[in-house]
Amino acid sequence: GIFSALAAAAVFYLIYRWVNNRKTKRLILESQKPLLTPLEEFKKALQEIEQGGYVSKAQFKKHYFGLSEVSKKFLGKAFEFDAEERTTRELMAELKTRGFSEDLLLQWKTLFEEMDLIKFTDQTPEKTLAATLSRRIDEIVQGSWSTSPLSRRPPTP
Repeated sequence: GIFSALAAAAVFYLIYRWVNNRKTKRLILESQKPLLTPLEEFKKALQEIEQGGYVSKAQFKKHYFGLSEVSKKFLGKAFEFDAEERTTRELMAELKTRGFSEDLLLQWKTLFEEMDLIKFTDQTPEKTLAATLSRRIDEIVQGSWSTSPLSRRPPTP
């Protein structure tokens, strides 16, 4: 009986060590994954939206909602505030407090108003305008990234 109890305890101990060892290895591997900058995350998400082919399928709302979402995520992460639940007006007010130039603010405002028009009404954009939206947003994101405090921080290992 004593031998059986010791054998069972040894088995449980070995299983416990094996599970903890696996957890430790998984945590080490996860910590070694490279962290993406907000700009890199934006580029990746933008590419995924483009691969969806929403413009060619005339699924403009999906295209515009997706681009609006990734744009807000970029702004929120790059400038360290909660951007995703803000309206265009609230977003512009926040960006103004973050030191955005009038030109950059106007570019963002124009794009968000264009996206809002398609997202929240039954209007359909011109196909060429919808097809260039990703490129136009990407250009504004590039200009905005250079003003982000995160763009000047050294990368973390």
